[in-house]
Amino acid sequence: MVDRPSELRSGLPCPTCGRSLLPVPLESAVIFHCRNGHELPLIELVNAQSLVLRMGLETLMLQWMRQLQALHNTVEDARQHGYLDVAEIVQRHTQSLKGRITQLQNAFTQSEVERANQAYSRLEDASRGSTMPGLEDSPAASRKARV
Repeated sequence: MVDRPSELRSGLPCPTCGRSLLPVPLESAVIFHCRNGHELPLIELVNAQSLVLRMGLETLMLQWMRQLQALHNTVEDARQHGYLDVAEIVQRHTQSLKGRITQLQNAFTQSEVERANQAYSRLEDASRGSTMPGLEDSPAASRKARV
């Protein structure tokens, strides 16, 4: 049950304890907290080797994009009806939400670049003749060692 109506649950499990994570947007980052007190930066969640976390973050981004569209519509409606102060306040919320979406998109991009670099390094190592982890015990490796 949600303690406060404004509390947003991400549906993401804490990789440490499994409890639900709550996104906490800060000025320069988005941090996730669980009820057990674990604090996880966004990039750590994106880099986690968990399909559940990755899909949950993608779902969260879609939710934020829908909220952004709703805020844009509210700003336009307020302007059309002469509520310029309201439009200005909602516009600030729009900018904040845009920032969170950009941070999440950048974290996904950074994660993909890091994974590609790691894969490239593994391929380079293999092409130099070093054994790949786990292959030294294979039957083919044993035959090579005997020859």
